[in-house]
Amino acid sequence: MTYLNVIKDAVIFFPLISLLITIPFILYNYHKYGSIYYFRTFIVYSFILYLLIIYFLVILPLPDKDSISLERKTQLIPFNFIYEFITKSGFNLLDLSSYHAFKTSYFYVPVFNILMFIPLGMYLRYYFNYNLKKIIIFSFLLSLFFELTQLSGLYFIYPSNYRLFDVDDLMLNVSGSIIGYYLFNLLKNILPSKDKINLETIKRRDKITILKRFTLFCLDLFILTLITSFINIDIIISASIYYIVIPLILNNQTLGGKFLNIALFSKNNKDVKYQLILREALFVLVYFVIPKLNLLNIIFFMFNFLYFFIKKEFIYEKISQTKLKSTF
Repeated sequence: MTYLNVIKDAVIFFPLISLLITIPFILYNYHKYGSIYYFRTFIVYSFILYLLIIYFLVILPLPDKDSISLERKTQLIPFNFIYEFITKSGFNLLDLSSYHAFKTSYFYVPVFNILMFIPLGMYLRYYFNYNLKKIIIFSFLLSLFFELTQLSGLYFIYPSNYRLFDVDDLMLNVSGSIIGYYLFNLLKNILPSKDKINLETIKRRDKITILKRFTLFCLDLFILTLITSFINIDIIISASIYYIVIPLILNNQTLGGKFLNIALFSKNNKDVKYQLILREALFVLVYFVIPKLNLLNIIFFMFNFLYFFIKKEFIYEKISQTKLKSTF
């Protein structure tokens, strides 16, 4: 299996990992920053893809269990890769015909171990603001994790390690991250700084986007489901308590709104408590009472969402003269 095949497998597997991290990523960003900035999303997801690729490069290809020798394969002599290149590759500095040695694994495997960690040093310096000392420590620990993964036979799935535990890999990987740290000097004036990314994110936090609305809706529904399951009461009763009583206590916020820093406000600065009760009562009616009326629910839901896409607000918001706003 070539390196390109392994990278292709990692890219194919990446959407599954993305599904697992997307919800926590959205919740974290809305909670901390109030919005999701596209460039931050690109940096985070590309970093995760990079980690997935190098992890796959460490564990793949997976061998057949019957072909694994029970003998532990370790290489604990520092700089052994230099000795092997000189003695086994056939390289002779004075013989140009021996330069084919640079095409052998004795050369490209150590070089690849360096190249593999160069992006790590760049990511850690750029996005996480790590200094060189922290980068060395982190890259060493990550490299050690990879080597122990190999030594343990992929966490004891295999009876013995099917790849060599090599102390040289630790040094080469750390060297790669150090090179990445210094190479980032070529990009630091091109890419936006971490502070600029945070500033651009903050500029967008007051906007209640469709995604933010949907996140709030799903988070509230998830919390409500947990409460209803725990208390074991009728969903309409628990929804009334959650969407009407709790916001009256929490300054016009549901528990989900409290976490996401979103609250209900009056459009006309009138009695927001009265409007809150009206709005949330209509909300419970729309999403919890009407769905039980089998003949009307589909028609009403279609009308409700069609009205939203035309007017940019739901019917219950129009009637109650309320709106959602950021509380940052």
